[in-house]
Amino acid sequence: MLLIGHGSARAAAAAATPRPHAERLRRTGLFGEVAAACLHGDPDPTAALAGLAGDPVYVVPLLMCDGYLASAVLPRRLRLAGRVTRQAGPCGARRLIYCEPVGGNPGLIRMVANRAIGACRRGRLAPSSTAVLLIGHGSRRDA
Repeated sequence: MLLIGHGSARAAAAAATPRPHAERLRRTGLFGEVAAACLHGDPDPTAALAGLAGDPVYVVPLLMCDGYLASAVLPRRLRLAGRVTRQAGPCGARRLIYCEPVGGNPGLIRMVANRAIGACRRGRLAPSSTAVLLIGHGSRRDA
């Protein structure tokens, strides 16, 4: 599995975001290999992919939507030809399975709600009278 976050060339914390997720997945033992990469930062997705020998490799964008980065930039960078791509790897031909960005997963709604409820409990606030404001950054390139 290859987790790919947005990252940042200027903010080390942004580039480090996928690493703890990859480490937690590694500890589950569910996947033979788990690597992390960033579009902007280190390691680069191409280099991280080259370090994986598994077949198939699930490529998971740690992005909020299937916008420009997920639908154009990542596939171009990794030379993906759709949701399933056959590509040469370190141990021969392999399949790359390009997953939907995690932000569209319905489980994310439950996670946000649970965190908000937890914050209410810690602050001794009634969730029914508390507002939650979700803020994301968008792009003029892709609505």
